[in-house]
This record gives sequence, C-alpha cells and structure tokens, in this order.
Amino acid sequence: ATVFDEIFPAAGASERELTGLVAAVGRPLPASYLSLLAWSNGGEFRTGSRWFQFFPALDPQQGVLAMSEAYGVPGWMPGALPVAFNGGGTFYLLD
Repeated sequence: ATVFDEIFPAAGASERELTGLVAAVGRPLPASYLSLLAWSNGGEFRTGSRWFQFFPALDPQQGVLAMSEAYGVPGWMPGALPVAFNGGGTFYLLD
C-alpha cells in the first residue's frame, strides 16, 4: 500500500514455486523480486499512470518463463527475464 496507488494482488507464491523459478532460470534473482512474488504471485498494480501486470512464477501459460519463450526474449535479449507487462503490451524486464 505504500508503493502502489492501486493493488490487485494474487495469492503469494510458495517457497517451492520460488525455488523452482530460480532453478529454472539458472541464476539468482533479486531478493526484492522474490519477496514480491511471495506476497503476490502475479496480480496488477498501479503507481501514478504506470501499470504493472506481473507474471506468476511458474504458470505454464502466463508465467515468467512461458512469457519469455512466447515472445522470443532469449533470442533478442539473452539473459533478460520478463516479469510484467505495463498495461499496453510492453515488458518490464530483469537483466
């Protein structure tokens, strides 16, 4: 509530889901990102005019890895990991 103006959280990711995501990605992920997923595994949030539509950790259709593959992220930006859309089809990425 102190970061976003509007929040529409999802149920948080389990420790097993977070561990599975890190294992599937094959590298450490920021603790703050993992903490966000533990609080809300997906969901939509707004701050000012900026929207964040976070991808769930391991969802087979809309999860982080599924979105990465669906949009060919590894081919055009190796090492980047899409974590959310901005409400208009643009990715927020971790690199």
